[in-house]
Amino acid sequence: PIPCVPWQSQTSGQYQRRVHGSVLQGNAIVSSGIPIKFKQNQSKSTICTMTIGSKEAKKLRKAVQNKYWYSMYIDDLPLWGMVGDMLGEKDDDSELKPHVYTQKSFSISYNGDRIIEVNLTSEEPEFIRSLETTDTQTLTMTYSVKWVPSQKPFKHRFDRYLDFDFFEHQIHWFSLFNSFMMVIFLVGLVSLILMRTLKKDYERFTADDESALEYDNVVDETGWKQVHGDVFRPPNHISLFAAVVGSGFQVFSASLLIILAAIFGELYDDRGSIATAAVFIYALTSFIAGMGSAYTFNEYEDRNSPGWKTAMMLTGLLLPGILTTVMICLNTLAWSYGSSTSIGIGTTFSLTMLWAFSVILLVLGTIVGRSMFRKPDLPCPVRRTFIRPIPRNDWYMQPWFVALVGGTSSVRGRSLSRCTSSSPRSGTTSSTMFTVSCCSSS
Repeated sequence: PIPCVPWQSQTSGQYQRRVHGSVLQGNAIVSSGIPIKFKQNQSKSTICTMTIGSKEAKKLRKAVQNKYWYSMYIDDLPLWGMVGDMLGEKDDDSELKPHVYTQKSFSISYNGDRIIEVNLTSEEPEFIRSLETTDTQTLTMTYSVKWVPSQKPFKHRFDRYLDFDFFEHQIHWFSLFNSFMMVIFLVGLVSLILMRTLKKDYERFTADDESALEYDNVVDETGWKQVHGDVFRPPNHISLFAAVVGSGFQVFSASLLIILAAIFGELYDDRGSIATAAVFIYALTSFIAGMGSAYTFNEYEDRNSPGWKTAMMLTGLLLPGILTTVMICLNTLAWSYGSSTSIGIGTTFSLTMLWAFSVILLVLGTIVGRSMFRKPDLPCPVRRTFIRPIPRNDWYMQPWFVALVGGTSSVRGRSLSRCTSSSPRSGTTSSTMFTVSCCSSS
């Protein structure tokens, strides 16, 4: 490792205590060791002096060439800086070489005894030479601090990070309105076609006196019309079906509660608070998953059927099992690369205990759902006393192909919409990079 990197001093290394959401997001906050005192300006001072060899120089050159950047926090206010940039040795030099910024100028605004705004300017680039095995290069990292009084209230200090100016450009309103009207038009057009197509079929299916129908307009039945009026048959793998429905209820309710918590709360104040809230809300909504799974299972099976236990077990393992598998794969890669996004044993144990608590809520929800269920008296106009075989679909109507095409179309539509609405923006690196990826993928 590099003994003194441009964003860290020799006295740093103390990790900040992290909540579950911060750990899952990979936020490993390390103390920089830069001494900053409240309302005390600091002239240019040395943070550390680093002597690098060929390996360290190669790492720094790679970081600069790949436009690595770092983030820092002062009083929980984030700021970002570039490790370096590709610059010429002179103003008229066309050959760009990797340079590391050695000076960090902090500008901190305050109101009373509160920090309101922080800014960072990276200066004094120094060329990183391509060193031989025995060569070394010395870099001196410096910093300065300037305190600026401000009249902005403390409660509005996060406004600059919430991107309130996003809708200033008319192109955004036009793009969003255009997308909204396009969706309304397509929904109306499809609804009109379906109503005109299915109107006579519905009249024929619901008619009590079939002799009164106009058979001149009746066409040969195809597809699902061939099995209309057959003996009712429940779906295959009813336990798995009930588990999927129950997990859907849980995801929907958890997403709704998280959105409401983000709107009416101030979860953006602390790092990882939204992810932490999402984990706990998802665990609490296991009660809803149990009720939905039990209700769906009892709709198709007898109350005394032992399959409800399988449905309950699948509900508790389906989505958590998928997420756990993905997390293990990503965590293994993070460990192999020594990344800070890897999840430790302590966090894994606490998440396991949280899942065990959600299983208890799932069992309670299943019991409540079974006790509250009442068989609905639904009209079932069965006109045939034998089960007709369901016709086989063509390859392009198979579920896997329909799901693949439908998912690809929706993702491309969202990417194109994001690309269109974000095209006038210029500011944050993440949004610009995401816009480029959207445009290229669409």
